[in-house]
Amino acid sequence: MFTEREKWYKRVIILLAGLCLWICYIFEQALSRYAVYTVVSYNVHEIMSFIPFLLLGVTAVWLCYLVFSVLKKKGNSSDKIFAVFLLLIVILQGSYIYNQTTADGNTAVMTVKDVNEESMEITAEDREGQLITLKSPMLVNNLVEADGKEYLIQYKPDKGDWRRGTLEMIYSFKEE
Repeated sequence: MFTEREKWYKRVIILLAGLCLWICYIFEQALSRYAVYTVVSYNVHEIMSFIPFLLLGVTAVWLCYLVFSVLKKKGNSSDKIFAVFLLLIVILQGSYIYNQTTADGNTAVMTVKDVNEESMEITAEDREGQLITLKSPMLVNNLVEADGKEYLIQYKPDKGDWRRGTLEMIYSFKEE
């Protein structure tokens, strides 16, 4: 079989490959947030959205393999330590996926009151008069007008302050 040193080299290489995939995924998500599909095409964006699920599955299978090999007395104490490390990685990846997929989102008809291109935020007012400040891409800031026009706005509120959030989608109503 493999020596202990070879086993650890292979583990480190696999972990670094997984880390590189996570970095590529996060980089691509940042680009897609601002609709920069000239660097990474939209098709690649759609394919890369499976990376967290793929890596979680691979890590979970690897963890199961290690646990079963330890239970069958084929593993040593370093395998036990590495299994705990993999369990931690599975928990972190699972919590990331859970947070991304269960994020609350709101949709409302709003009027844009202010566009701050410097801080890349827009301030919008809903029909009840409540103001909310939303982080928004530069492209949106250049297209949105603060002239009393109503927009259908979908946003994700920040976790401690419902008056702040991140713009997810904005739709301009047809002028009649």
